[in-house]
Amino acid sequence: MASISDLLAAKLKSEELSTAAAAKAAGVSLPSMRSALKGTSLPNARSVGKYAAFLGKSQDEVVEIIAASKGGKSGGRKTAKGAIRGRPPGRKSKGASSDTAAALETIKAALKAAASVSADPLAEKISALSKKQRSIVENLINDLLS
Repeated sequence: MASISDLLAAKLKSEELSTAAAAKAAGVSLPSMRSALKGTSLPNARSVGKYAAFLGKSQDEVVEIIAASKGGKSGGRKTAKGAIRGRPPGRKSKGASSDTAAALETIKAALKAAASVSADPLAEKISALSKKQRSIVENLINDLLS
């Protein structure tokens, strides 16, 4: 079975496309197309449909090709010596869950503050003002508070 990089190279050659033109036609970034052409990376879940459409194949076909290219291995990219770089599959980085929990709490607090501001009738009226008018109101409030 041909690899994604082989299929892409054949498509570019048959249609006489540059790498940049192929990336634009596929709807992917130029670095993504270059990496796929070199075989240093494979399309991810977000881009596999774009590559499939570009190659004139179904998404399922391209997913099968990608799975075959991985050879059943997961995680990391092979180095020149064949070793796999990156974190072993299934291992999380230290503190990842606590970082995520802290970020979610920050987002929750920001959403709560935004909800209270959006329910304030004065805030609604001020937000409807022009930039210049909002600046005047801001200066008046600063003068009152100082």
